[in-house]
Amino acid sequence: MNEDLQNKPVDYVVSSAKGILGAIPVFGPLVAELVGNVIPNQRIDRLVKFFQILGNKLQHLEKEFVEYKMKNELFIDLLEDCLWASTRALTDERKEYIANLFVQGLKAEKGELLNHKKLLQILNQIDEIDLLILIFLVNKYNKKIDVAEDYRQKIYSVLDPENPNSKELIYTRQKFLDSLGLVVAINMTDETEDEILFSKPRALAIMLLNEINNYGK
Repeated sequence: MNEDLQNKPVDYVVSSAKGILGAIPVFGPLVAELVGNVIPNQRIDRLVKFFQILGNKLQHLEKEFVEYKMKNELFIDLLEDCLWASTRALTDERKEYIANLFVQGLKAEKGELLNHKKLLQILNQIDEIDLLILIFLVNKYNKKIDVAEDYRQKIYSVLDPENPNSKELIYTRQKFLDSLGLVVAINMTDETEDEILFSKPRALAIMLLNEINNYGK
């Protein structure tokens, strides 16, 4: 982190926000409050990176459209939630997901915003392994076998299915995804013994992947 960022975190981030996201008049005050009161300096660089990612996506929307939407407190609330989430995002890929979810929220009707807030809450609770499992299960369900197999191998490259501890962890993660309403985790039986990724995706999982724009493309 450079010296200017360490010495003047609020000025630095607000300036970055205005430069990248000038189409959102409410952004400056929101960012100033968040940075000045609650965001540690070491997370500010994540926020600036998020601005860059989000700014690139907002370029494809009409400025008047964004300004109109951001007059609604519900959209401002979603933006604030996304800013918070971005400060905890360790990878640019995760920041992309959050930015995609926010832009999809902008395009949604006001009555659908609660769905986007719920999806963001879920995204904040799941890790990268969980996402790999979801992408695999949804593609398997949609009979996109080649894509599903690719993601199966990505999962197995992290968690060796021959290792009993890894096998148990994969099963445990599916039970956790079940608790979030994303999948139906089928209990392990003799019939499923050879296939440890056997849960069925729910509509909520498909909606989440659609909103963050990750079907494993």
